[in-house]
Amino acid sequence: MNDTNILGVLSVHLSGDLTSKATTDAVRELRDDFITDAFRSVQATVYVGCASADDIDFNDIAAWYQPIVFAFVLGLSFILLMIVFRSIVIPFTAIIMNLLSVGSAYGLLVLVFREGYGAEFFGFTQDVIQTWMPLMLFAIPLAC
Repeated sequence: MNDTNILGVLSVHLSGDLTSKATTDAVRELRDDFITDAFRSVQATVYVGCASADDIDFNDIAAWYQPIVFAFVLGLSFILLMIVFRSIVIPFTAIIMNLLSVGSAYGLLVLVFREGYGAEFFGFTQDVIQTWMPLMLFAIPLAC
């Protein structure tokens, strides 16, 4: 039996912005429909790689782990505060206040960077919000 590995590279150029919805939909359709249909009868591993595919993969992973991180941070904070203060009311109130402050930070982030309100005053440009930013805004203040 001849055990050889064959590598093939197919380059497809997509027009448009790398982060646009049309490009993202095209990469998803390429992965889900075209490649699946083309390699159905072949035992092969096919990878799609580009900046848009990297963004899609990172966004999917972040969306999967975000609730787990939220539950872990809030649960650990609740347990530690309950042990330290020997009360249920204080940790519950602290978690509610932390959620309110993070929610207001999310609101200001969207208001300034997505909607552009006050961006000129602060010297910011209206741009996209990176995928990792909401998770970091949640985890860092609660860890301090």
